[in-house]
Amino acid sequence: MKISKTFTVPEREIADEFAEILKNNGVTVEITQSETGFSVKAMFDDETAPNGST
Repeated sequence: MKISKTFTVPEREIADEFAEILKNNGVTVEITQSETGFSVKAMFDDETAPNGST
């Protein structure tokens, strides 16, 4: 099953740092700008999810 989690951070630099960490752990990441900052959407299969994320 596909799992996605989205969180918002105030600055692009923070979003980029989170994305880098997630990508290094095999997670697909999508960053978009929102009204309150930058949304980082992490997407992965529950079978390949990083430890502790489900």
